[in-house]
Amino acid sequence: MTHAESSEVCYKALMKLISVSDELSDFLEASRKRDLSYTSPPTGSQSKVTEQLPKQFHAELLASPEAVHSRKTSLTQVPKKASSLSPPETRGPLSYALPAAPNPQPFSHFVNLVLCGLQPGQGRTGVMATVLIDNPAGATPLSLEALIYNVQCVFGLRGTNIRLYYDSAFAKEVAADLDTRCLFQAAIFVSPYILPGVAKRLLNTLRQPLCRYINVVSRDRTGTLLLENPCDDVLTWSEVLAQASAILGMSARDIRLSRTRDSTGLLHFDDGSNLLSLHGSTIFVL
Repeated sequence: MTHAESSEVCYKALMKLISVSDELSDFLEASRKRDLSYTSPPTGSQSKVTEQLPKQFHAELLASPEAVHSRKTSLTQVPKKASSLSPPETRGPLSYALPAAPNPQPFSHFVNLVLCGLQPGQGRTGVMATVLIDNPAGATPLSLEALIYNVQCVFGLRGTNIRLYYDSAFAKEVAADLDTRCLFQAAIFVSPYILPGVAKRLLNTLRQPLCRYINVVSRDRTGTLLLENPCDDVLTWSEVLAQASAILGMSARDIRLSRTRDSTGLLHFDDGSNLLSLHGSTIFVL
């Protein structure tokens, strides 16, 4: 390398980059004028040094003598492996394929949930979910305390202190005395983690459950059964029947579900079956 060629110096960048530049600017300038020993050329157009910063701020900093001298740096955000406090990269709101919006909508009121800043536990993997506020339809709605308990159960976070927010900036918390039916079709954010703008717009305009579901009709009640919760954690047929039992006040062993009002459309699933093909259907209890 000759003096005529430009050089670039990369060093471990700290958050106090300005003070570092003041302390080292003379040294860096002198280094440029010194004879340089030959090294193999870099593989790219820029030679970069990557430093992993604290988990809440992952970045790649590139600094040149010219930039340091003028107190200007180039800061480029680059994705890193998620920390233990971040939603899994492959299971976030942008990667999940939303279910089709069938007609009719669920008979029961529902609220969609996004887990932010925490990992699901107890074998759960999804970070988005749906909670039914009144089930069967028209029943006494969940209190906020009961809603929070349901959120904890769905995400496998029982015993974890969580808060519910209307917005992904966590500026407005759900009030303790709220009638939860006011949350119908809302997207509620659980715990502090900022979401990408695209995800925020998607969730704020969504008017369907994030989870796939079926509606059920019995002689005197209607309700909604979730086929997955959280998203992508598909329930077994036994678990669906257990939901129906709790909602309809019947023994799971006595419940028969049919696509028709008679036994011609009787449903037969084993626990290894994928139930998502029923999504959006109205199912009758015989």
